[in-house]
Amino acid sequence: MITKNPPPPSAGADAATPAALLGDDEVSLRTSLEQLAASHDLLLMPTGGRHDGKLVFSFGDVPVYVDPDKKIVCARLGKGGFQPASLVALVAAATREQGA
Repeated sequence: MITKNPPPPSAGADAATPAALLGDDEVSLRTSLEQLAASHDLLLMPTGGRHDGKLVFSFGDVPVYVDPDKKIVCARLGKGGFQPASLVALVAAATREQGA
């Protein structure tokens, strides 16, 4: 019997929830973020820093890290620390920083 994987939830349907990106490892999470960044004319670049052992990236000018175990993206939005972030909030913050 052949089984098919269910289709992934659309980004638009889940955009207001913490960024739960599909994939089994950090590389696929990073690839998803790179594709999202590119679609908004932003860059995803490693900063060389770490937070809780996770590599920190700049999504545009917004610091982010991926947690492959929890399959979430955390971002430093505003003056607070890293928090789980929705894709909508991440893109909004990065494009706002880009325009500033």
